[in-house]
Amino acid sequence: MSKAHILVIDDEPDITTLIQDILEDEGYQVDTANTGSQGRDLAQRSRYDLLLLDVWLPDIDGISLLKEFLTLPQAPTMVMMSGHATIETAVEATKLGAADFLEKPLSLARLLATVEHALAERDLERTLTDTDIAHQEGHIGRSPAIKALREQIKKLAVVDAPVLIEGEAGSGKKLAAYALHKASPERGKPFAIVTAAQLNDPITFAEWVGADTDGKLAQANGGTIVIEDVDTLSPNSQEWLDHWLKTGSPKRLDGQKLALTARIIALALSPIAPLVIQHRFRDNLYYRLSVLNLKMPPLRERREDIPELLEHYIDHFVRQHALKYRRFGIAAQNVLRQYNWPGNVRELKNLVHRLLLLGGDETVSETETQQALAPPQSQSDGNNPCALNLHLPLKEAREVFERTYLTQLLINTQGSVTDTARMAGLERTHLYRKLKSLNIDLHTGVAI
Repeated sequence: MSKAHILVIDDEPDITTLIQDILEDEGYQVDTANTGSQGRDLAQRSRYDLLLLDVWLPDIDGISLLKEFLTLPQAPTMVMMSGHATIETAVEATKLGAADFLEKPLSLARLLATVEHALAERDLERTLTDTDIAHQEGHIGRSPAIKALREQIKKLAVVDAPVLIEGEAGSGKKLAAYALHKASPERGKPFAIVTAAQLNDPITFAEWVGADTDGKLAQANGGTIVIEDVDTLSPNSQEWLDHWLKTGSPKRLDGQKLALTARIIALALSPIAPLVIQHRFRDNLYYRLSVLNLKMPPLRERREDIPELLEHYIDHFVRQHALKYRRFGIAAQNVLRQYNWPGNVRELKNLVHRLLLLGGDETVSETETQQALAPPQSQSDGNNPCALNLHLPLKEAREVFERTYLTQLLINTQGSVTDTARMAGLERTHLYRKLKSLNIDLHTGVAI
């Protein structure tokens, strides 16, 4: 699993070391610098996906460095870091081109969430500039389902009303949102993505809507604002969004109306109608969001598109990553057609990437495909992988179970902390601390 290359520039070695340790445990490749000149040299020699840049540095201020980095070929995404005294400067940096800012002292949860979101938006932007609307990931194919989706996007794009896009993970909801934007009268205007987690958190909510001045939402005026995971909005966030849709203007924290005209596209992983029945989602908000509705078809309902998707991804990875060309034989394609694809198009893309990275014969065989799709086998006793020594004290027995349980989840998710946390029902920060306490290597899932 390829991870981003990140540069951290901060004058405090303790902070750069802490951030490096945390992000490397997440699988990122991290370099550090403690002066602006060191950071400049590294940024000019290497290509970085993301820069974490302190506002104050001993030899050059972070804002000047930000402006310099923005002129680099294939400029990295940048997130500013600042203490409370320089928070206004950090906000100003977002207007100059920074993707976000982090306030010190750093919160582990906020650090990880901000890095993930900044990189996700960068990946989305790269994908969308490399492909046209008709051939975006998730919209490739000639099946009736994908043809109907493309027609719906064309029709809904020109209607001035909110759109609710529902679909399983990996089905292409964000790409559908961007396709709507590009086909709408707002094409060429700002396209912003805010997550439900950012709106639910008081600190990031203030950053987006503004306290006594306009926040980051104002930068999307005249364009499109995508709200990701809208089905997980907290009651307070639901009330705020409901008021926005009802009155046409969102409110800042000081109660003032935010002068903002933008189209809202909401993305939901779970169907919202059942949440309304369970009183977990405001009914008025649901009706206002779903004036126009788009359902993303899962890959298992359009298996006939798999050959065309394979060609697209093979070509993409061969050209963009200089990987050796391989093709899927007819028997291998039949295996893929019979698979259920719980991760949808994203899972197919990752499968192709993995098999090209591993290399081998030019033709991917049926056996190789079956092995790539098979869940990893537990290294524990096959009859009872969670068998415990009943002679152990309860505390030690619990540690053995937790280590076995989390190790297997990490193996099954190929080291994805996000997926492991979701499957374990834990907050990421709690999982991170638990893995540390159990001495489990995050990358391999093996106890050390």
